[in-house]
Amino acid sequence: MELHWKDEVLQTLTGRELLSIPIEGDIPLPTGRSCTSLLGAQGDIGRCTTECGETVRILGDIRVELLCEEGEETFSFLARSPFSHTYEGSADEVRCTCALSELAVSLLDGSIHFTAVVQLDLVLLATRTLRTLDASQGMECLCQDLSLSRRSVAVRDTVDIREEIAAQGVSAVRAAFGAALLQDISVVSGTATVSGTLYLSLLTANDAGELCQSMQQAPFCVELDCPQPVSEGQCELCALNVHAVGEGFGILAVEAQLSLTLYAAHAQSVSLPLDAYAPGMPFVCAHTAFRAVSDASVFHLRHSLSETLRIPESMPEATRVLCAFAQPTVTEASDATLTGIIDVRVVYESASQTRYMFTEELPFTLGVPTDAETLLSRVTALPVCGGAGRTLQIAFTLCVQLCAIRTIDTVAVTGVEECAPKPAFSGVMVCFAGEGETLYDIAKRYDTTRTAIRAISPALPDALSEGQRVVMLL
Repeated sequence: MELHWKDEVLQTLTGRELLSIPIEGDIPLPTGRSCTSLLGAQGDIGRCTTECGETVRILGDIRVELLCEEGEETFSFLARSPFSHTYEGSADEVRCTCALSELAVSLLDGSIHFTAVVQLDLVLLATRTLRTLDASQGMECLCQDLSLSRRSVAVRDTVDIREEIAAQGVSAVRAAFGAALLQDISVVSGTATVSGTLYLSLLTANDAGELCQSMQQAPFCVELDCPQPVSEGQCELCALNVHAVGEGFGILAVEAQLSLTLYAAHAQSVSLPLDAYAPGMPFVCAHTAFRAVSDASVFHLRHSLSETLRIPESMPEATRVLCAFAQPTVTEASDATLTGIIDVRVVYESASQTRYMFTEELPFTLGVPTDAETLLSRVTALPVCGGAGRTLQIAFTLCVQLCAIRTIDTVAVTGVEECAPKPAFSGVMVCFAGEGETLYDIAKRYDTTRTAIRAISPALPDALSEGQRVVMLL
């Protein structure tokens, strides 16, 4: 009897790497500006792309919004710092989450210096052709049927959006921090309509110049040329500018640049041989173990958190909170939860109108709607803080993007080796199934087929109970 083979193209997970990349540099001040005091900074990753091959190249940039004082005037500006990293490992595709886990800025001799740590979470994927045994006439084969789903990039583009939101009593915007989350994607006649929301934490000033921090939302909707159906996507906020429209109108213009990636899903049904034998043909199977990617889904989540902060005893009470900054770090993603730390910096005024700052670390735990064993997460925390006295209240909008990857550990028959023939039996054979044995196990032991056994006992199931009687004619 001739053995037949088939080729299966599968996406497999070959590795995962968590990398920390320290970055430091100087941030130039805007032309014509000087900084006498640095109130705070909040950063995020603006854009991150990967190039795959013999090595994996990661390219991105850090967005840092800084709030500064120049004498009595408060101003903010956005600084960008590109970074790159090469991972010495090959991959056909990489799912990557890039987050800013640490950020520190300092003012020295009128110039601003920053240090940061970029956290890279890489899942390395390979598309491999697996040559497996194909069941043929007269061969007994134990198979595993897999339902897999692969994703490919359908569209990747950068778009500019402009929206207007109401903000009564605001005359100027001193600083703006934001995050973008997708909500819906639909494709009609080759055009993808993508809608979502920009979540904003704004530091604004009224006509009297008093500072106030507030939360705002700006919905957006864009259209992209898309030649194939898509079901999900990812969004990165690359640039953000918020400013008041005219004087006394109570309207803010929100201008942003978004990097959008839309994915197309490809369903795949695969039947892999776990074991095989052929009556009268002595051989043993050679197996290859691998981890197949069964699904990779993207989730967009928004959570609200609130905490109570207490001003350190060595500092005076607050009469008014000016602003707060937040830098989140995910420390663990498992058991359908995300846990991490938010580094908080609060700026407030005392009764003497002197400005003070203090920092605190706040833990957080979030439930996520998946039980996938691999979670790539990116969290942006947008704070607003208020209160007076020694106790302050801070609230966060946490914008979360997740890539949940499910895999299946399995083996397949990818070769055979000759072996000694089994002892030949003839006549009527009666045996009793052991614990966990199947009809396939019994048939293989006595070098017969399941069809031949069922010719005598048609009602025998594939899964046998311990001690179940099996009659064969050999």
